[in-house]
Amino acid sequence: MACGPAEAPIVTASRDGTAAFWSAAGSLLQVLELDGQPLTRVAWRSDGKALAAGGGEGDWVLWPLDPNEEARP
Repeated sequence: MACGPAEAPIVTASRDGTAAFWSAAGSLLQVLELDGQPLTRVAWRSDGKALAAGGGEGDWVLWPLDPNEEARP
């Protein structure tokens, strides 16, 4: 779990290979996937505009919150 910017203050990682963004009120905002690989770590980029998530096999992905920017493995 990691805390982030006001738009999506909480993110959780799951063994099913997903990361979920939650509002402060507990509503699910968005789900991101890393090819079904169990996620073991999540962290916000320092500017709060992207989320990094790492899998149990050492893979990671950077998901941007800006829709004009693409995700990077």
